[in-house]
Amino acid sequence: MQMINRFRMFLILGCSLAAYYPISLCGQGVANKPVDLAFESEFSDHFLNAYWSINPDYAIYEGYYKNAEMTVIPDDKSRVQLEKFIIDWENKLHAYDPNSLNSSNQSDWAVIDLDLRTNLWKLKTLKEWEWNPAEYNIAGPISRLMESNYAPLEHRLRIIFTRLKAASAYYSAAKKSIFNPSRVHTDLALVQSQGTLTLIGTELESKLRQSRLDREEIKTDLLTLIQARAAVVDYITYLKEIKVKLGDTGGRSFRLGSVLYNEKFNFENPGSSGAEALYRYALSEKDSVLSKMNALSDELWFLYFKNKPKPKDRLVKIAQTIDIVSKQHSAPKDYVHNLRVLLSDLSEYVKTNKLVELDPRLPIGVREMPAYERGISFGNAESPGPYDATAAGYFNIIPPETYPAEKVDSLLREYNSWTTQIFTIHEAMPGHLVQLQHANKSPSKIRAVFSNSTMIEGWAVYSERMMLESGWGHNSPELMLMYWKWYLRSVLNTIVDHDVHVGNRSEAYVKALIVNEGFQSEEEASIKWRRAELSSVQLTCYFSGFSQIYHFRDTWKKEQGERYNVENFNEAFLSYGSVPVGTIINLMNHNHD
Repeated sequence: MQMINRFRMFLILGCSLAAYYPISLCGQGVANKPVDLAFESEFSDHFLNAYWSINPDYAIYEGYYKNAEMTVIPDDKSRVQLEKFIIDWENKLHAYDPNSLNSSNQSDWAVIDLDLRTNLWKLKTLKEWEWNPAEYNIAGPISRLMESNYAPLEHRLRIIFTRLKAASAYYSAAKKSIFNPSRVHTDLALVQSQGTLTLIGTELESKLRQSRLDREEIKTDLLTLIQARAAVVDYITYLKEIKVKLGDTGGRSFRLGSVLYNEKFNFENPGSSGAEALYRYALSEKDSVLSKMNALSDELWFLYFKNKPKPKDRLVKIAQTIDIVSKQHSAPKDYVHNLRVLLSDLSEYVKTNKLVELDPRLPIGVREMPAYERGISFGNAESPGPYDATAAGYFNIIPPETYPAEKVDSLLREYNSWTTQIFTIHEAMPGHLVQLQHANKSPSKIRAVFSNSTMIEGWAVYSERMMLESGWGHNSPELMLMYWKWYLRSVLNTIVDHDVHVGNRSEAYVKALIVNEGFQSEEEASIKWRRAELSSVQLTCYFSGFSQIYHFRDTWKKEQGERYNVENFNEAFLSYGSVPVGTIINLMNHNHD
């Protein structure tokens, strides 16, 4: 994916993937030529069917349930099969000259090629299956099957218990696969495995007992449930033993190092000038944002501090202004309720101002984050896949009152009345959940299925700016100060991720940067450090994606002049699915031409 900004560090608009893929999307019309028909038959049909057979868990997340009863045992045999699958289909893909295809199929070609090569690299080079015990968890697909209404409860229960029968073999293979694990990923696996026990605990047992399955089947399933719980408990015991052996300093480092980090970044950002260029841009953008926040602090100072002298140090002045404004927040027990009200208000605003089309048939709600998903963030978005596109999407949140008492005030000051607005825009309206609903409607199933994190996170950050530019919040200086603080998170995410995985920066250094120059709480700094330990490159997706989209939007707006319409732009951009931004830019430019 290309990265575009005003310093033109990355490739120019137009055929930007040409540097990465041997294709040219310019001037290539969509036509049903024999080669296109052959490609579509092989890759929109046969490839996807084969893909779901070897990736049944991912299929469930996408709403494809044909292979839902299958559980891939994570052993050497399944890894060899996956490698063979990738190589075989790469050969079939490269039998097609992408330049002979129409523009839509060229994009599908590029998306498939990127996915296959990325997965081969993860399997053979990154090898996270060796050192990340949190890779192994039966909970996700089972939770989706429990929550989805694609079939009667009894049918779904039969599939769930077929999967649970494989739990013992699954965790046995997981234990044999793990070698020299990272200590922090072992900790995460412990937390999330405890959540798995909750998932297959009393709630699932209650659903089983209340179902219309016959008594003998229920009796057999209860025994399966006991055995599955025992397998999870055994894995938890194993993880605890590993943790003792690792101590405080043993095991693989969670840091990727320069080589792996840059390779992973390039897979996530095809066609870009690389991680170093984005890092340098983030450093310059940080200074620009601080200047804006300094001006807003001057504007707000008298309102909140009257005649108190302003600190000469702009960081101190900004911090004091943010601190007093941050005191405006919900009570802990009111936070989730207020979040639901805010989501409703945002939805009405988006509809009234015609910013992006909302489908009233597709519900978006706020709910408590499932236990097995916790351990990384305060909130997240959970959206159905394209094969089950009418299912509900959720803004998951951990209720603040469930946090330790000493952390609640810090949490709510971070997610105050102003930043919660930006947070909800980002995760739900019109951020992640709206974007993913649109992706499910993509005319290309390939582009609906294979998603790019930089596009997804970039859209969410873009939606924040777009909402404020449209008038949400009436340009309130408090909201704008908090917006720039929130945007600064995206900028600092890039800096922190690079500093941690390439620069080997310490926890103390990273937390000081986040607190002193990002004006975030100690609790939020701890959460961000935790994310940097547990993930890599993902934190760069926000700033990278936003910069590309926003620059393209401005270029498009100038070219359109009086014909520009924000809803038309947003609808066109979202119509291509969650593929790399560069692919979307190419398609929009081509179709516009």
